[in-house]
Amino acid sequence: MKVGLLLSHALHERNHVASGLAAKIADKHELVLLRPKELGTVGGPWRRRVREAFLLASMVAREPGSRTYRFKLAQRRPLAPRLEIRTFRILRDRGVDLEASFRRWEARQRPLGVALEATRGLDVLLWPTLIHTHNEEVELVKSARQGQKCRIVAAPASWDNLTTKGSWLIRPDHLLVWGEASRRHALEHHGFSPEEVTITGPPHFDCYHAPRKQPVESEVLVAGTSVSYWADELQLVDFLRLRVNGLHYRPHPRRGGSWSWSAMKDLRLHLDAAICVVAAFSTIAIEAALMGKPSLLVGFGKSAHGPAMADYHFQLEHMAEVASWPGVQLCRSKEELLTGLGGILTKGLAWDATALRHRALEVALSDGHAQERILEALEWTMMP
Repeated sequence: MKVGLLLSHALHERNHVASGLAAKIADKHELVLLRPKELGTVGGPWRRRVREAFLLASMVAREPGSRTYRFKLAQRRPLAPRLEIRTFRILRDRGVDLEASFRRWEARQRPLGVALEATRGLDVLLWPTLIHTHNEEVELVKSARQGQKCRIVAAPASWDNLTTKGSWLIRPDHLLVWGEASRRHALEHHGFSPEEVTITGPPHFDCYHAPRKQPVESEVLVAGTSVSYWADELQLVDFLRLRVNGLHYRPHPRRGGSWSWSAMKDLRLHLDAAICVVAAFSTIAIEAALMGKPSLLVGFGKSAHGPAMADYHFQLEHMAEVASWPGVQLCRSKEELLTGLGGILTKGLAWDATALRHRALEVALSDGHAQERILEALEWTMMP
């Protein structure tokens, strides 16, 4: 089988190549790595503009049934997007299928020749995607499907992508998702059938199950996020360092951290050693929960999106759900954060670690075998 692996972001390089998944595929099949920027298959300004408009239109189409999209659209500040949103709402309310209209436009655009050449002869295209990165990916996806029997197997890069990033300009044949929650989102929000969705778990989480020495839990892990979500993160880190012993700060890749596999392995070491995690609303709360460890969510401070941290993130349904888990506590002030830390460090604050793991496993199946399931799924998508 000839398998293409689309790599449009450093996150996909880490999760699908550095993690060892690409090597497992190459051991059994012919593997072609497809990097849009290296190949020159990123769409030009006009195609990029239309594809960006599609993502906005897909959010408007889903807005009536989604608190998340209603809130995200309300935060759009520049005049041009707001005018587009108003236009799309008018068309939607008149019965226009916005997503179908954009997909028809895309179908009429001839794929770039270099993309057609790069995908020639593929049997399967594995498409890790953040969904909203269409312009970097669509040319290769469309080319892989055109005139050949290539199966498009998409792997949303995170657990929230199916409810926060809009929809698919080119609908994949099959989805590989993190857990039962994402499977439900694929069926309810994107119209996939149960047979078109496979729960594999995130491939990079397999590293959490590699053999290790029994760790000594001795630190408080502060996990950063991007500047746009937590504007005054560094000030809070300085505040905590003066008051908490054994604090370790891990910056987000968009704030000086790294997408590298060594950084991923380093995170695993610090999660092993963590008594608890302090974070803004982040995937790391799920990773901590899979280990039965509590998280304190920072719900105060500035957000570049306008509202305060908690007011912004609690409008996003997927994060409001995580904040309701046992062992996950929302802190709306520095005082609440210090009280929560004190309760955990002195063992005065109890939580049900088993129940916490169970909730996290609904979001991200993690047992050390995600890469095996992905390889199996690629193989049986080619069966009659």
